[in-house]
Amino acid sequence: MKYFLSLILLAASIFTKAQIKLDQKDLHNLIAIAELYSYNTDARGDQFAKSIDSLRTPKLNHIVDALIAVGKGDHTILETQFLARPNEEELVLWYVIREIHYNRTNEKVKARPVVAVANEVLSKQIDSRWLLDNYYYRIHGGIASLFNEADLSKYNFNMDSLGFKDDTEKAIFFLNMMDALVGGRFKVLQMMKNNKKILEFCGKLPTFNGKEYFYLKTLTTQILIGLDSIKQSPIMNGTLVVFTVH
Repeated sequence: MKYFLSLILLAASIFTKAQIKLDQKDLHNLIAIAELYSYNTDARGDQFAKSIDSLRTPKLNHIVDALIAVGKGDHTILETQFLARPNEEELVLWYVIREIHYNRTNEKVKARPVVAVANEVLSKQIDSRWLLDNYYYRIHGGIASLFNEADLSKYNFNMDSLGFKDDTEKAIFFLNMMDALVGGRFKVLQMMKNNKKILEFCGKLPTFNGKEYFYLKTLTTQILIGLDSIKQSPIMNGTLVVFTVH
């Protein structure tokens, strides 16, 4: 359901000045985590969990914990420590993982040395909304796996308690969660004309700020200008709906 997550980014860019300095061990382990993730984006299996667990450092602990939670595909992924907005530095580290993954899988260009890819991300300015979107995209597989069996109708995403800076960030979170819950799932069920199953999943959807997902007020819609230098997210095509859930 990629079109559902086609966000409209505001014309006024909000950049995070990365310029993050990692020591040799942190950089080496981050790259190793990224390479393991690239070959197993669902983060599944005991061997994957064991491998990335061995790459822990104080700076990378939360990334390791989050990927292990994604692989479990259970209620662990709903813990506040994973749903809450990470700090700016960690968001950049998640973007390193993203870029190393696409560096390996992009067949249209020759793969660059992974160290060069990592250092480029760590040294450049990146729109903070791209960073935030990337984080929730990386963990959304755990949400999707959980929803295969779980009834989340009694669960509430309290977005006001997750540390978001504004409604735009709430929108990014909301759309990523909805994509995880119903995106590809509903597309397949629609192709199968299985409306009964669609309604069954609708009845199991969680609430957002205490309200059903369809209580969404659009505040503004703008076309993003000047993104030539920013590589677009797999779920973004240049648009963002900024909203408030009442």
